[in-house]
Amino acid sequence: MTETRIVKIVMVGSLALLVTFDSLIDYETNYAFVRHVLSMDTTPPGDTLMHRSIASPSLSRTAYALIIASEGATALGFAGGAALLLRLLRTQAACFNRAKGLTAVVAGLGFLVCFLGLHRGRGRVP
Repeated sequence: MTETRIVKIVMVGSLALLVTFDSLIDYETNYAFVRHVLSMDTTPPGDTLMHRSIASPSLSRTAYALIIASEGATALGFAGGAALLLRLLRTQAACFNRAKGLTAVVAGLGFLVCFLGLHRGRGRVP
């Protein structure tokens, strides 16, 4: 039972480390991807969703900054969730399981960042 809990803690802690790392370490490459998705530059002509495209570099940078901030909040939430689970490692199952609620909320935030922040266009990924 303790091994399973340790695996859960390690997984949540790993997510905390990885969520924002790539966006910060290789900013320009990731920004180019975000700009591509937001501009919908490979969407077929006449697509009815082109009204959602964002071609402005300043708006794209702002959107990317919001994505990074949201990723940062997600990373902090995962770190807090991992710390809470680690603190409760040897408690009763009901207590440990209730503490997983924070991680579930943070995972939902991470999903929203990915779904709303990155997968809004229908263009092809380069």
